Amino acid sequence: MDFVKKLKEWLDGEELEELPVAKPPQQEGEATKLPKREEFIVKVAREVAKVMEEEKLEIPPDGQIMMPSKYVIFLSKEDDEQWRGKIREGLERGLQNLVSQRAKEIIGSKPSNIKSLIMDLHVDSTLENGQVKVQPDWNEEEKTRVVAHKNNTPPRTPAVKSDDEDAKTVIRPRAVPALFSVEYTRNGGEKQMQKVFKDKIAVGRSEKADFMLEGDREISRIHAEIERLAAGRYKVTCTGQNGLEAGASWLEQNQSREIAPGEAIKIGPYELKITES
Repeated sequence: MDFVKKLKEWLDGEELEELPVAKPPQQEGEATKLPKREEFIVKVAREVAKVMEEEKLEIPPDGQIMMPSKYVIFLSKEDDEQWRGKIREGLERGLQNLVSQRAKEIIGSKPSNIKSLIMDLHVDSTLENGQVKVQPDWNEEEKTRVVAHKNNTPPRTPAVKSDDEDAKTVIRPRAVPALFSVEYTRNGGEKQMQKVFKDKIAVGRSEKADFMLEGDREISRIHAEIERLAAGRYKVTCTGQNGLEAGASWLEQNQSREIAPGEAIKIGPYELKITES
């Protein structure tokens, strides 16, 4: 039986032990298990396919199929270490091929929202070696940009009526100075500056971030937090999986260090510096 066809049947529920390897076995009629790495790819693809089946929504009357276009896949720390560098690309491509095939089978000739599928790999330190957890992402963000997304300017104080309804007194908001500013560049390009009006900001490519970073998928949705401490001191905390460089230190996920104004914070192609306002 064709190897790819057998993979598809296994995704439908057949036992892995029945899968032959791509090349013929040494003895005629003898079946062997998939090599360890290929076995792992198929195992993860099966977990994604289960979630895809659970999440699909068929909309009447035309029967359009709605499914998440992105799946967040959590691996154990041990498995993540085994899939680094070029071999990680093989894992991602293998998952993309198998899961895309399953999506085509589910959709058939019906209209669908799916144009492409994204497999987003992360680490969950609570998982044991060989365990996999899959979460659908219905809110996949197609585009990001570099702006300070939220307007940190204090809200305008509403006008207050006097006792005389024909006369109104407008109370002007008191100007609130910025607490600090962030200077940033991308790939050494033109410097830009953004004022900050609160003690702690989130930095990343999500629209929920206070300070958005554009277009690099190695940057997490919330990749870092910058916090203003007492006496002109600042702290940066890495919340992204791919880490960041703060001053002369490399920070992994959940690590923090104090950083002085003027020291560089490097996240992907971006370099940020705190400046006193």
